[in-house]
This record gives sequence, C-alpha cells and structure tokens, in this order.
Amino acid sequence: MPSKYADLGTPTTCPRCGDTVRRHIDPDGALIDLDIREAPTRLAPAGLRWRVTGNGTAINLGWADPTDTVRVAHDDVCTASPQPDVAELLAYWRTGAARAATQAALETLQPDVSDLRRTPSRREVRTVACPQCGAAAGKTCAAPDGATRYVNHRRRVTAYHADRHRSLPGPQVGGQRRLQPPREQVRTVPCPRCSAPAHAPCTRARGKERTAHHFERVAAFTSSC
Repeated sequence: MPSKYADLGTPTTCPRCGDTVRRHIDPDGALIDLDIREAPTRLAPAGLRWRVTGNGTAINLGWADPTDTVRVAHDDVCTASPQPDVAELLAYWRTGAARAATQAALETLQPDVSDLRRTPSRREVRTVACPQCGAAAGKTCAAPDGATRYVNHRRRVTAYHADRHRSLPGPQVGGQRRLQPPREQVRTVPCPRCSAPAHAPCTRARGKERTAHHFERVAAFTSSC
C-alpha cells in the first residue's frame, strides 16, 4: 500500500545522480529528501524507514515495523553512492512489478509537455542553427544555390524540437526517465547498435529499415539531454 501522504513533499533533483526526489521537513525542522519509490518494510533496514504525516513532515520510524511499505532517504539509495545494506532493496526496485510502480510514481511528476508537441513558428525554429544548410541561429535557411528560403529545412525543425526536449527532460528515478522523446528527435543521434547515422532510421541485421529505434539509440539521445 503506497504511503498516504507520500506526494506532499516538494519535488526537487538530487545534485549527484539527477534523480527526482521529494523534499520534506523532519520534526526538528531539518530538510530531508525522500526517494519517491515505495520500499517494502522487510527490505528497508531498521533506522532507514520513513513515513510522511498529513502535514508533510517526514518521520523516521526507527525500529518500527509497519506491515506494508515505507519511504527511505534518497541519500541511502542514491546511485552515486548507495549504502551497502540496501542492496536487496535496490535489486527489488529493478524487478518488473517494482519498475511499473516507479513509472506510475513518475507519471504524477510528469511536466506539461504540450508545448513540446505544438507546431513552432518559423521565427522560433530559427533560434537554432540549421544542420542542413549551415544557417546560423537567427538567420534564414538557404537553398543550394544560395537563395534565401522562406521555409526552414525539416532538419532544422527537428533540431529545434530536440533542443526544446533537452530544456524539459522530465523527472527520473534510478536514471530512468518517464518522458519519452518523439521518434524524429531520437533520430538526431547515431545509433550505437546498428550504426545508423543521424537522421537515418535504424536497421535490422540484414539492412532492412526498422520502424522503431533500437533501445540503445533512445538511451543515447536521453543521456545527451
């Protein structure tokens, strides 16, 4: 059973691993960042178990042994330097059921991405350089003969969307992001698995084009954001 008041904290970002956490105040007035994932009590070592009260205060449960789930301080499970006694909990969070629960938690933190999906104006697209004709940011695209183009190159539009996506990467937990980039944005980076160049589709073993990108290519684009 998820903690009843788990979502009362203020979302913030761990400066070490980039994960989204929720910041609370403990009874002494000190700030404490709790991991957003629920932890089965049996897998959270005594002394590392937390609960959130109705006013958002984080309470350390000490040796208390609730029958459902608890929260844990993010510092104890941070991928940058996790505590050795939480190895079993980290392994549990990598299982299918736990990952689904984590995705549901991230869903509640999903930022408004409607602005990413709207059609930008020509002036907005021109705020980035064109990777096709080499036009600098703020300048219009040019045709092969040097004539000014009224419409921006498609690759420039894609580059604009990719730039917007990087400015709004979305929440993440355990290094996994909830916000998935559109297909055309992923294609702006080469695929490390099939070696498809930027802007080209991924290919299968015999060279046939794939509709979907390889997971490694999505991961490469996400890590560059």
